[in-house]
Amino acid sequence: MDNRGVVEAVPPLSPKKKLDSAPEYILGLFNYAGHLLHAVEMCPPIQGTVARA
Repeated sequence: MDNRGVVEAVPPLSPKKKLDSAPEYILGLFNYAGHLLHAVEMCPPIQGTVARA
C-alpha cells in the first residue's frame, strides 16, 4: 500500500457510519475537520494481519 498520500494520523476513534460492502480494514466513515473521511485499519493492508487491541 502506497502511503505517500497520508497527511495526518489521528488518535483512535469510532467511525460514525459503517460500510457494509467495504473490505474489513475499512472501518467506516467519520467527520474530521468538516470532511467525510474513511477510517482505515492499516495493519491488514500493510502486514496482512489484524491490529493488536
